[in-house]
Amino acid sequence: MNALEYRADLYDVIHGRRSHDIQWYLELCRRAGGRVLELGAGTGRTVLPVARAGIEIDALDIAEEMRLYLTEKLQREPEHVRKKVRILAGDMTSFSLPDHYRLIQIPFRSFLHNTGPEAQLACLRQCHAHLEPGGLLAFDVFLPSEDYMSAFEGDYEGLFRTDAPYPLPDGGFLLLSEWNDYDRQAQTVRAVHRYELLARSGGIDQSLYQILDLAFLYPHDLQRLLTAAGFTDITLLSDFTDQPVGPETRDVAVMARRP
Repeated sequence: MNALEYRADLYDVIHGRRSHDIQWYLELCRRAGGRVLELGAGTGRTVLPVARAGIEIDALDIAEEMRLYLTEKLQREPEHVRKKVRILAGDMTSFSLPDHYRLIQIPFRSFLHNTGPEAQLACLRQCHAHLEPGGLLAFDVFLPSEDYMSAFEGDYEGLFRTDAPYPLPDGGFLLLSEWNDYDRQAQTVRAVHRYELLARSGGIDQSLYQILDLAFLYPHDLQRLLTAAGFTDITLLSDFTDQPVGPETRDVAVMARRP
């Protein structure tokens, strides 16, 4: 089995259509009243809508392939959109930039790539240091229920689950299968993704595997980490609505302010 980093083109095929969180982040950017920083910007799924809305945004990512892919996508945008985006290389736990921001956002669970408390706190402290006084931090995390985690255990342990086929630009399809291993004590999950690239004829052109290690955090963890990093006015919302987190919540949308 060969592990690989995110392949930007496949990432875009699978996640590029994800949209239910974009309006939430876009509204925060509109209300911010200043330049925005996005960490873990990836292929620009949330960066480009912000830039198209006329808002200046810095897009930081550690992966060169992601930055190059975003650069290519940005070149296809009108000049007034291109001028709103700066693409930056950096690690979200240790970045150092000359600017301060009204808003820092970390969409689509990217914060959870920080798998331990030290990395999580380092990221939050860097965000605090790069916000203007009164600036806002916004991000989201998934909240796995006991029922959800147990569906990958026992008789189902190690079994791959397959999504519906994703259409590819060349007329073929991408099949994504995954299995997850949840460690409740460490609050981490190891996800193994299998990508099968199918030709239009139906034959498999290529099979690839990716191993991802992510954290999962509960509301009390988020409150503790944000408070330790110096944030106040901490708000946790359910699934990008104005409702509080509850038993059915899958995604926790987080907002916290630098005093």
